[in-house]
Amino acid sequence: MYDYTKTLYHNSHPQEVEDIFNFIKEICPVKKGRAGQRFTLQQNNIKMCLILYQGTCIIRRIKDSLVLSTIKAPNMVGLYDLYHEKSEIQVIANSDIEFRLVSIEELLKYTDQQALLNKSNFLP
Repeated sequence: MYDYTKTLYHNSHPQEVEDIFNFIKEICPVKKGRAGQRFTLQQNNIKMCLILYQGTCIIRRIKDSLVLSTIKAPNMVGLYDLYHEKSEIQVIANSDIEFRLVSIEELLKYTDQQALLNKSNFLP
């Protein structure tokens, strides 16, 4: 059905990314999800970020169900939606996963307190 050879995967992340993942894992409990579980990155008009600790997920555009990518853990989805009025993607677990959904506002607050994003210049 899907071509999983187009998986977005990086062998290593900058240390700042690992610091963000570890910091969020400490303050927010990790949840478990099952294959096929769906996530929208906007809940009650709050923009969310999905932090994927284990497993793989499909990223799909909502309006036409176009598969944009497949991601492998560790990964983070949703920060690019910061400037959009409404989230345009859906995340679908492709395997059993460990994840955390956190609001972008909370994520930026926590990372700003620890100066994690500033070190790596991920955002302007």
